[in-house]
Amino acid sequence: MKTHVSLLPSLPHFASFAHDSRLGGIRINNTTITEEELRGEMEILRQLRPTVPIWFDIKSRQPRVVAAERIEEGDDWYWRITLNHKVSANVEAHPEVILKGGRDREGHLLGLEEDGRVMLVSSTAFIIHPGESLHLPGDPTFDVLGEMITDIEKRKIAIAREAGISRFYLSFVWDAEDARQVRRLTGDDVEIRLKIEDPKGLDFVQNRFQKDPRDTLVLARGDLCVAVMGIKDLLDAHRLIIEKDPQACAASRILLSAGDGVDRVTITDMIELEWLRGLGYRSVMLCDTLCHTFFGIESALRTMEEFTASQTN
Repeated sequence: MKTHVSLLPSLPHFASFAHDSRLGGIRINNTTITEEELRGEMEILRQLRPTVPIWFDIKSRQPRVVAAERIEEGDDWYWRITLNHKVSANVEAHPEVILKGGRDREGHLLGLEEDGRVMLVSSTAFIIHPGESLHLPGDPTFDVLGEMITDIEKRKIAIAREAGISRFYLSFVWDAEDARQVRRLTGDDVEIRLKIEDPKGLDFVQNRFQKDPRDTLVLARGDLCVAVMGIKDLLDAHRLIIEKDPQACAASRILLSAGDGVDRVTITDMIELEWLRGLGYRSVMLCDTLCHTFFGIESALRTMEEFTASQTN
């Protein structure tokens, strides 16, 4: 299987994998860095001259926290969250607001202000930080308004293109027009991996997706496992994406035990990898958390080598 990892060039272990033939690609996730910091990352990239293909992750219509203020009201409190996009939702139903990749389900929507740019959320189990994503899977009316790509993200795309990057991941794809919009910013000579992360993305794949040789579907399981609640629906999503695109990539929540500081991953992780291979997946991307350390990536890559060898013996 071809393996992609997520690394910033400034990380101390980036150089260890920049020329690693075991990797199919390195993804630059720009969620938590500024434009100026991104320019610094591109300069490091220029100096290291990696031979592993570099992919830049474009953040599109996913609601993310720009700022979060805790508001005290007597013995109670709530969050006033400024978002990167305007949103609409059924406030009267007070839908659940899910954070921390599904680990924090305590908050509920209390209100929207400033035309949907500011969200009021009841007390949560954890502190909310800028850059975090949030989900309202229980509200079928929830929608992200305005342009798919923010002005800040457009400037980051321009920085990536100036650095010579011609491969992109695109988050929360809902339609073929999304890829066309990216190419209007980058030019036609780019490859795009289309991340399918919610029910609207699955609807696009099921009913309107037509394969373009420049594009590849990505089963983005990190957010998809939060946005899609039913077990059967999740399993069907795994099958649907590889059926529609035989080159599709399965991303996130893969080989997580490789980061636990043990020599071997769990049997559960190995069985899941075999299940993905059986469905037809030949490309995977490891999640950001696993890639934070040299050991996590190295352990996962050794496992992938052993797994691949087992298929030929």
